[in-house]
Amino acid sequence: MFIALPVDTRGIDSVRDELEKSGRALNIVNWKNYHITLKFLGDTDQAMCHALVTALDRSARPQKVECFIRGLGCFPGTANPSVIWAGMQYDRELVEKLFTFTENAAVEAGFAPEQRKFIPHLTLARVKRGATVPDSLKDYIKSSRETIYARCVIDRVILFESVLKKNAPEYNVYKEWELLSVRQHS
Repeated sequence: MFIALPVDTRGIDSVRDELEKSGRALNIVNWKNYHITLKFLGDTDQAMCHALVTALDRSARPQKVECFIRGLGCFPGTANPSVIWAGMQYDRELVEKLFTFTENAAVEAGFAPEQRKFIPHLTLARVKRGATVPDSLKDYIKSSRETIYARCVIDRVILFESVLKKNAPEYNVYKEWELLSVRQHS
């Protein structure tokens, strides 16, 4: 299971087209599965899941956030990438509130606190084990660091159940929480 922000990714079709040119080197994420992960929970028993839902239900919901899908990058870097992602331009304070909303509820429910810094991003593709990313794609990623691809509004938080399938994971909505009215990002 994991807690995430669904993102409408209309506008990044050109990026998807560029990724598809890389042929067999990449496992490209289905656009229906694009999201920003707030907290990965892993295998979760029913009692902890219920405690998490209860904690999130009781928490004050943050505001919706307007943001922009901006720039491309790689983890750990473009020299030898394992993940290709799209970055986000957003109101840092509001996105931190979303992270805190879920993190506090998860800790209250018995999950370990997150140790890594929260870096909002959309995973677009994963490099297949042993595959080499073409230099043309690396150059495209480097040249796209400041490109704004799309505007989107994050309007809900979703607790997803992840079911591993042969070709790709399937994400099922376990529960979702709508966020409050929009504050415009400048």
